[in-house]
Amino acid sequence: MTGTARAQGALVHRGVQYDLTVDTTGRDALTCAHLIAAQVSAGAVSGPPV
Repeated sequence: MTGTARAQGALVHRGVQYDLTVDTTGRDALTCAHLIAAQVSAGAVSGPPV
């Protein structure tokens, strides 16, 4: 079953449009959180608050 998660990962995201994507390559969790918070504050993310 090696590689199953990789195949499923691509499948579950197919055809989905996201309000926001964050490239986590080379960024720590806090930096990503700040990027997300800035976009939410700017109104770039739609939908109910979580």
